[in-house]
Amino acid sequence: MKKTIFALDLGTTKFCLGKVDFQSEQKIDLVSVPAMGMHRGMVAGFESAKASLIELLHAAEDRFQTDILSVAVGVAGSHLKSEVIQTTHMLDGNRVEGLLLDEVYQKAKINIRSPMRENMHFIPVGYQIDERRFLDEPIGFRGSKLTVDFLKIDGDQYYLQDVMALCNESGLKVDRFIAEPVASSSVTLTEDHKDLGTVMLDIGGGTSDGIIFKGKRPIKIFTLDIGGKMITRDLCLGLGVKEESAESLKRMGGLDLNKRAQTFVGSGLDDVPRNIEFTKIYQILAPRIVEMAEKIEAELGPLKHHLGTGLVLTGGGSLIPGLDVLFSRLLKIEVKRMQPSILSKTDNAKVFPEKYATCLGMLNMQIGDLHKDKFAGNQKAGGYFSKFVNWIKELA
Repeated sequence: MKKTIFALDLGTTKFCLGKVDFQSEQKIDLVSVPAMGMHRGMVAGFESAKASLIELLHAAEDRFQTDILSVAVGVAGSHLKSEVIQTTHMLDGNRVEGLLLDEVYQKAKINIRSPMRENMHFIPVGYQIDERRFLDEPIGFRGSKLTVDFLKIDGDQYYLQDVMALCNESGLKVDRFIAEPVASSSVTLTEDHKDLGTVMLDIGGGTSDGIIFKGKRPIKIFTLDIGGKMITRDLCLGLGVKEESAESLKRMGGLDLNKRAQTFVGSGLDDVPRNIEFTKIYQILAPRIVEMAEKIEAELGPLKHHLGTGLVLTGGGSLIPGLDVLFSRLLKIEVKRMQPSILSKTDNAKVFPEKYATCLGMLNMQIGDLHKDKFAGNQKAGGYFSKFVNWIKELA
């Protein structure tokens, strides 16, 4: 097993590098620097992004006291697509065995590709033998035909090559790409959320990345081209204040109607302090959240009726007071904000700020990847390994 693993989140507002050190009680550490060269979750200025990445690597190597040579890289942006596809295998009365499922998985992964697209995740989400549906792998059952549904998540091939080149020119080898909503969900959602049905929205600086679960399985990802940076800019333009002041007003007042009688101090473009009433902040922020809610509603469609635990918010952009209440009123579902957490070697959950959900999730999935073989040999294992029962195939 590797002694140390690293994950890289190339966000719109920050670049973050996370580390797990297995020699020190699975110690987790995170370093971040302001991002340059990014637009709506994607690299838009190669040299600027490269400068930020090199700055991050220097800061991380000083902090971690080790060289960083390879990383898992998170990918976001509207180029990410998902689709549930189906493949079949004739059983002819034979029993389903683990090796057969592995064979079906590998063949489907190789054969089902789209032009100019790169498969990033291939997750089994449903099983059927003839007319019988199964919640989990139907090992030991017989039938005529096995049907397996997979959630395929892919990205633009050329964009991923550009991200790989960015990392390579900065001295990094890319171990794998991970879709950011998949990563964030692995450290934010509980098994009950997945089982009862939920949609998770990771609100970042440039985009908001969503993933929908139904019956324990992810069935769709989506991206909204609205993030915290755009919301802050709305306040800059609407109130005539500087970006730092707009960010502060967003975090202090936000959408919390309990503060409707309050007045806040903001700094104008001329550096002169100004008194700003809560109602002015609300009137600017609310229309953007209404727009986000409409986009979420469109992505959910009929799936909205299968969300037993509603909407879960995470990411740095979710820290707007009253955001959960307004979303709940607009979408007419339960909404709550959750911090990401990861289990240590002692099975004690460590909780982190929402803004680190993506990077932490990638570390979490890398840990699961390293442990999948041990877990596969002990299906009754408890503690940390049981968290990855739904991801074993996907992480192979």
